[in-house]
Amino acid sequence: MANNESNVAYSAEYEESLKERDYVFETAPHSEKNYVLGDDEYFVTEYSYAINKTLENGVMEHTGTSKAVVRNKASEVILEIKSNYDNQLYCLVKHGNGKDYLVYRKDLYGYSVFDIAEKKNMDYMPKAVLHGEETFIWCDVAYCSVNNLLAVFGCYWGAPFSYMFFDFTNPMDLPFHLCCDGYEDFDYLIEDVSFTDKGECIFTVMDWETEKKEQKIVNVIKTSPYR
Repeated sequence: MANNESNVAYSAEYEESLKERDYVFETAPHSEKNYVLGDDEYFVTEYSYAINKTLENGVMEHTGTSKAVVRNKASEVILEIKSNYDNQLYCLVKHGNGKDYLVYRKDLYGYSVFDIAEKKNMDYMPKAVLHGEETFIWCDVAYCSVNNLLAVFGCYWGAPFSYMFFDFTNPMDLPFHLCCDGYEDFDYLIEDVSFTDKGECIFTVMDWETEKKEQKIVNVIKTSPYR
């Protein structure tokens, strides 16, 4: 499990690697999915492209990409996304600073944040991916405005799903500071997260050995081993 904070999202090496899947956009048929974000505030239309090929050993190889168009209530296009992977992430975060942010992915790894009001985008891609190393895959997020904590649901490839917790005080300052790692900092698997009105996390957890589920309330900010 790599923990390399260097951001290569804007490097020539990473930009070149993205071109390796351009042929999928040119040749593959696409399917369409529609997502509604917030209270009917923003709309995402995603077009997924895929090529499935049977290898000599009989294994089916899937290569997927996607393009997405994000529109506001007035049907104005506010963002277009070209992604090197299908099955992507689109989450609207209403920040305590009064602004709306779109948290999404352009690849299997890394993450991006779009400031909707300012129409400014920032990308993060850990350097480890250029060396074929695994990093945490973002699948969903939950935000607490009391302490600007961003709970990220996801996994390492092939591992159980869990949560990581990041400081989301400055949404456009990437990469985010890690406050708590659900894999390494607890003896139980976090399956769900909600928040108290004090900003504490309510974990629905499962014991690794007994598989028994219970709820635990944890102040992630105060107990963070990364502060």
